[in-house]
Amino acid sequence: MADRIFFVGSSPEDFAGGYYLPEEMVSDLLELVNLSLEIVDQVANALADADGFLDEAGVEKLVLASVPDAKTARSVCNVVQNLRPTGVGPTLEKLRQWRKGDDRRAERLPDASLTTIELNLPRLVRPFPAIERQRKARRLLFLTGNQARQIDIVCDCRPVFDADRRSIEGFVTLTTLRLGYETQAEQNGCIEVQLSPAQIKELLEKAEKAQRKIEVMRESIQDWIPGGSATVED
Repeated sequence: MADRIFFVGSSPEDFAGGYYLPEEMVSDLLELVNLSLEIVDQVANALADADGFLDEAGVEKLVLASVPDAKTARSVCNVVQNLRPTGVGPTLEKLRQWRKGDDRRAERLPDASLTTIELNLPRLVRPFPAIERQRKARRLLFLTGNQARQIDIVCDCRPVFDADRRSIEGFVTLTTLRLGYETQAEQNGCIEVQLSPAQIKELLEKAEKAQRKIEVMRESIQDWIPGGSATVED
């Protein structure tokens, strides 16, 4: 098999100097040029004041309330979710060094735009308790064991032959539960088990009970701590 070739939008000097920035991050940072300080503060204050847990959809909703442009709003969401306050300074320094690496980058990011990003980024990326709680909830979920990635139930039938294997005398139905999962080491695995009709019924009943229990727990948590129930999707 031939070796795969990967193309990256950075020079070897970027890697050697520790100033590599993914193109997606550069694009997101450039979108911050479109924001006024007033809009930046509106977004940051809304995120800082949010209660409970802020997942991706929650962040997007708050950002769109102040940033109507969908492309810019998406970049703002990426920045506030993927960058922490301690990373603002190093990220800005990498951006400055990235800009110096090529004249075309300086054209793409002129002095005025760089200054705007340097003003906007520290005001936008602040400590956001609701986002941090969501991060903690996600970490807890993935610390508790393998995570299901795909669930399939395959129904099939197999022929039953006579002793001479010359004719089919009947069929037997089979139900296979196939569970794909990801380990904590980010390795994929899969298990398959056969289910009898009685076990299918039992599985259905237990799943319905589990769903009712989860609903009761969520309602109780909401009564104890408004907004205190995290939803973690992957």
